[in-house]
Amino acid sequence: MMNVASASTLVRPRRRRSPAGVLSIGGRAFPAFASWPAHRRGAAMVEFAVVLPVLLLTLVGIVEFGRVGTLGIQIGQAARAGAEYGALHPPDSYTLSDWSRLCEQRAREVLANQPGIDTSLIQVQCTYTAASPLARSQVQVSYPFTLLIGWNLSPASLTIQRTAVLPVVR
Repeated sequence: MMNVASASTLVRPRRRRSPAGVLSIGGRAFPAFASWPAHRRGAAMVEFAVVLPVLLLTLVGIVEFGRVGTLGIQIGQAARAGAEYGALHPPDSYTLSDWSRLCEQRAREVLANQPGIDTSLIQVQCTYTAASPLARSQVQVSYPFTLLIGWNLSPASLTIQRTAVLPVVR
């Protein structure tokens, strides 16, 4: 059985602040905030309230630019993949419509497993140019991009478009 004196030592002393900003623990005073004048204590909160919207707006802007950049890279990879297929498989052995369909299919395959991309909104245009010195395979991929937040000076959605042109290998 514990005596009364040892039980009181196990009780944690209450922390309370005096009106002057002095931190008091167990009857002992710690002047942690006593050096701050009373009018400065609320100033930090006001400054934070003014700066917080600017910080959040900057953060959202950084996220938006990152999303646009990532999508641009993915669409560029899809255009290159379609143009590469078209350059390695020229439409000599098939009809031009089959060639165009296969180039489009290859470009769509690259974007099919990407998160956040709706494959029904992808637009792919494949073109074969049979010029005399060099035949070329050109693939143009575009995708509508919707912003997270509507900015005042920008449209609510953008169309990101990339084109890849490669010489046909024979």
